[in-house]
Amino acid sequence: MISLSNAYTFYLLGNGSSGHKSICVTFYKRQKDVAIEAEKALKAKGVDVRGRRTQQAFYHDNPAVFQSVKATGFGYEDYSYQILRGDNVNLGQLFMNYRATAVSVKLLGDMARDQESYYGLEMALDAYLDVILELQPFFMYLRSLVPLMMIQLGRDDEAYNFIKFWLKHTPKSSKYHISEDGVFMEEDLPFIEYTMKDQDKNEDIFEVLGIGSEQPYFIYVTFFISLAIIKKNNFEATKDEKQMEHFKKTLNYIKCHFKGLVKKGLDIKLIDDAGYPCSGLAREPMFTRIPACYGMQKGKYPTTAQVEEWAADFFDNFLGDLDTYVDRKKGLREEMLKYL
Repeated sequence: MISLSNAYTFYLLGNGSSGHKSICVTFYKRQKDVAIEAEKALKAKGVDVRGRRTQQAFYHDNPAVFQSVKATGFGYEDYSYQILRGDNVNLGQLFMNYRATAVSVKLLGDMARDQESYYGLEMALDAYLDVILELQPFFMYLRSLVPLMMIQLGRDDEAYNFIKFWLKHTPKSSKYHISEDGVFMEEDLPFIEYTMKDQDKNEDIFEVLGIGSEQPYFIYVTFFISLAIIKKNNFEATKDEKQMEHFKKTLNYIKCHFKGLVKKGLDIKLIDDAGYPCSGLAREPMFTRIPACYGMQKGKYPTTAQVEEWAADFFDNFLGDLDTYVDRKKGLREEMLKYL
């Protein structure tokens, strides 16, 4: 359990958060139960969802699942009640409902932020970490959302350890595609851990990991934004000018490789006549498509446009989470924009 003095008090610890904690517990327990029962039902049909290194390998070993999913247009329908009752469910939808646990976890995080619930966000983080390993190789992209959640909970050290682990284990110049098949080294798969321990968040990660001019992995834009926040927090806590240099260096890296993408995403506050940000305004989607030149490829999708549209939705969702943090961290948005 972390010290609450290190966490942001805007995640309310009373006056309703206990009720929201109860809702989150019930919500996640139900989704976990669905995943467990779906896995049992799949295993009874001869389908083992564990241990595959790639999605392609899973479908290759389970052609009946692939054909069933394909027949429904790779769509998802909610059969959770039927699964919990033990009803016979179409093989493809049984598998899709098993995978949908990851979507439920994302909703849990959104609920926690909407209700400003510290406990809810803590539970969502635990759920994310659980899903990343348990559902691999499916939905592993959720790892890209973890560091910001840790920062929101006041766990900057853990966020840094997590970021460093994935930057180290993702080959440089890799291009993101939705299944991520073939991205990681064979000896690393399947992953049995998701983070490092006892790393120095004050170090220059670019020097330590030899990060240079190569194109970064697209979804790790969230890592570099989170890294910049960690460095700014370090500076505020220590007044060490090296941390401010690292903060600027990280933002310059973002500016170089993601051009105006992050700047546009941050620079969205409407200003009223008095010059203050308007409050209570929901973020509208800013992107309909993000060009593949930002470190993506189509992978097994028919067109590059599909991964570009996915990237836009992914980044817009992350920006909504980021807003929750920077809006409560006075001056951070403006300071970041200055160097972007």
